[in-house]
Amino acid sequence: MERFARKEDEYKIGWIKRFMEYESMIPGFREEIMNDPENTLKKYGFPLAVEEVSFLPSDPEDIYTLRPAFPESDASKYADFMRTKISFREEIKEAGTPANDMMRKWHKRQKGRCLAELGARSDVLVYVPFTIELADGCSVGCKFCGLNAGQLKSVFRYTDENALLFNEVLSGVKELIGDGAGCGTMYFATEPLDNPDYEFFLKDYVRIFGKIPQITTATALKHTELLHRLLKEINEEGKTIYRFSVLSEKDALKVFEEFTPEELVYTELIPQYENAPQSGFVNVGRKGKDSGEYGDTISCVTGFIVNFSRKTVRLTAPTYACEKYPTGEIIFETAEFTDAGSCIDVMKAMISKYMSNIIGPKDRVRLKTGLTYRTEGDEIIVEGGKGARFNIAASEGSDIYKEMLVLFSSGYHTKREIVAQILSRYEGMLVRSDTFHYAINRLWELGILELESGKV
Repeated sequence: MERFARKEDEYKIGWIKRFMEYESMIPGFREEIMNDPENTLKKYGFPLAVEEVSFLPSDPEDIYTLRPAFPESDASKYADFMRTKISFREEIKEAGTPANDMMRKWHKRQKGRCLAELGARSDVLVYVPFTIELADGCSVGCKFCGLNAGQLKSVFRYTDENALLFNEVLSGVKELIGDGAGCGTMYFATEPLDNPDYEFFLKDYVRIFGKIPQITTATALKHTELLHRLLKEINEEGKTIYRFSVLSEKDALKVFEEFTPEELVYTELIPQYENAPQSGFVNVGRKGKDSGEYGDTISCVTGFIVNFSRKTVRLTAPTYACEKYPTGEIIFETAEFTDAGSCIDVMKAMISKYMSNIIGPKDRVRLKTGLTYRTEGDEIIVEGGKGARFNIAASEGSDIYKEMLVLFSSGYHTKREIVAQILSRYEGMLVRSDTFHYAINRLWELGILELESGKV
């Protein structure tokens, strides 16, 4: 993969990015720019021309693509940089595909289910199959915490024993899941920099997986010395994005003072305070509970989370946040382990238990709640209220799928009942029952069916 930006362009890209951060984080700045752009740039010390920070309104059909008002200016370099970052997200999705056959099919089905449940929101998730927590809880206690992390109880220090366990688990996971396991992070419902030994674990992670894991931290101003080192590392590589959650306007100004625009060229600043012009709040977890309104998810894990401090493995996947799933994640199971071997054994057992990719003959199944279908000629289109869309091509036996969807839409039926009803309509014709079993399993693989048992 190429660098996100050429080295020689990073200075200018960094300053345009810093301008964008002022617009999103500093109240009143945008009004100043609108009233007197040239003098406002000078006032805040931006070495930029007005043309370099002038962008047209986003195209509603392509909201992620920036459109420079003056394409010949360096604004185009920033637009290209942002486009590369978006494409990187898609590369991570592809790279994170598990090599394990059962998990790969399950992983694909979860992505389809998320599309059905979340619509366009599902596009921003990366569905990593494996991630790590190096602490139990979090020291920050953000009011908006989407994962409702508990208070910090312990951290997993880099002792000889712990380092051996860490390395053996990661090596075992790589063998079980494949290289895609390295697309994850070393935090989830934790603050990564709560662990004083994060840097030591990072070196082992990079050695095993060959990737620098992304960091999201709400404690950047407490760990500036460490972050200067870590930022130098990702800036030299140019292929990893860090994120700082910024909790107040005062902290935003301190971050601008402590870190140069060029230093933060590969670090996204996320404003998480009420008076920010563009806050990054999502109604999930703690904020969803406090507001009484749930929606979306911030979970990007579709697979295993290993907490080394508690010595637990949990299997999880994103879903739409609600009272049943307040943190926007389905937690299928959490189990304890004692050593690297038992950790891998727990994962294998969960794969066997939860990742069966075939609906049994007695399983009661229906079209997923909220989905409808329609036909356009021989093509079947399944749609959801949040913009989800699944196309089933005519070449794959559309008549069979149409008949099945009629039954799936009417309520729960067992797989055996559905096959029997459809076969009765083909009486006297040479039609193999396994044709219908295949069709049902394919709809299941797409993520558009739900089982009465709750299996997803």
